[in-house]
Amino acid sequence: MSNTSPVGAQHHITPVWRYGVTLCGLLVLMALTILAAKMQFPGGTLTNNIVAMGIAVTKASLVVLIFMGVAYTTKLAKLWSIIGFLWLFFLFGVLVDYKARGTEPVAGFYDDAGSALHMGNTDGLKPTPGDAGLQVTPGKPQGD
Repeated sequence: MSNTSPVGAQHHITPVWRYGVTLCGLLVLMALTILAAKMQFPGGTLTNNIVAMGIAVTKASLVVLIFMGVAYTTKLAKLWSIIGFLWLFFLFGVLVDYKARGTEPVAGFYDDAGSALHMGNTDGLKPTPGDAGLQVTPGKPQGD
């Protein structure tokens, strides 16, 4: 029986001791996370967040490389796992962008002079909240 898969990748059997060492490393990193959460580093919150994220990325890398077997797989599988995490990072960036935006609409957004209600192109359009007070008659241009 061959030790090769149909695509030519070698099947890797991870020794049990490597899982034990990885588990001990994760436990040490968990203890570091707890200690880092109780400490105040110079530089304030930014430095605390950088230290915490560094520890978290190290733990995640150990889990992905050893427990998920990415360290022993083909270059293509490694590429796809990197692309997947970059995509996840991109999605978190989009969520941060949404959170950073204000929730209130810009004042005067609906009642600007260039809107369809002011230009007379009102066929099938309903007035928006900013256009309250305008007399909307289809086909008749609105005044300034």
